[in-house]
Amino acid sequence: MSKRIERHRNAKERFEKSDERSVTDNELALDLRKHLWVNDAELPASVEVECRGNTCRVAREGADASDGPVVDIDWARRNVRDVASTRNEIYYGLRGADEASGFDILMDIIVSIRQAGSIDDCTARFHDAGTLEVRFNLREDEDDTDEFPPGLSFDVSGRLVGTRLGECISDALQHACNSVDLPSAFLGSSLRWVYPESPELQ
Repeated sequence: MSKRIERHRNAKERFEKSDERSVTDNELALDLRKHLWVNDAELPASVEVECRGNTCRVAREGADASDGPVVDIDWARRNVRDVASTRNEIYYGLRGADEASGFDILMDIIVSIRQAGSIDDCTARFHDAGTLEVRFNLREDEDDTDEFPPGLSFDVSGRLVGTRLGECISDALQHACNSVDLPSAFLGSSLRWVYPESPELQ
């Protein structure tokens, strides 16, 4: 079975078709359990968590999956590939041990842009009013779509699009993206960034 076909099955289908079981699976289940919550409380010991390969099933007898458990959002951004659910079960597809976190890669890009000072240079040169909304997209080869190509890309929107300031910022962002050396394996992600940033984000 090709990696592409396997990736395009949802988490539930991958779990059911996998016969992978190992000590690593148990460790993954323990790690996932630490990041699951029910009604703002830690996951009860009675809730079963089983992993096969990089896919885990969380079952709650008599519970509705729409009501929980819920996974910690910060951990999910870095580790959860996809989610599928039935009435009494939730399936999580997780990042592989050999895959870098796409969310962390995008966050590092934002940090490098701030540190480079190129955005500040644009602001000093041009004084157009408005905002620029940027969506960074990091897609694996298996996630190739018409909307987002594989690899690292970004798109922009907002009043600054087409202005001198907007073009200057876009050029700085493109330079930052071109400078990124992507790892051979990573979990795809996306990140929204807005110029100008609010003070607490800088």
